[in-house]
Amino acid sequence: FFWAFIPLFLLLPFFLFYSKSITSLVSSYKEPDDRVLAMASAITKVNRIVYGHTHHTRHEIIGSVEHLNSGCWSPAFLDVECTKPIDQKTFVWISPAENNSRQAELCKFVDGKSEVVNPSARG
Repeated sequence: FFWAFIPLFLLLPFFLFYSKSITSLVSSYKEPDDRVLAMASAITKVNRIVYGHTHHTRHEIIGSVEHLNSGCWSPAFLDVECTKPIDQKTFVWISPAENNSRQAELCKFVDGKSEVVNPSARG
């Protein structure tokens, strides 16, 4: 019966050595950097990149690319009763504009209505 554990004990030092060498890169991928977004824009041939789930709202134009980040929609609250939300409920609204183009706005819900978060950041 105990002979079945012999391979486990022989491989255990290698497993421990390997597990100590692993480093997590999750925190470095939290917010996409401008180089990655510019490359995504060039590959897809678009001038607007919309992304989210990084918990940081963003609406800015870098070079010729408009960057919009809606933040996060996770239902996180500061209290047990769920009355004090941590994040504002933001979203990206893309609508028709003049000259057969489209405009994008970063908006948020306030008392059941939507408001533009940073109107000066529009392109």
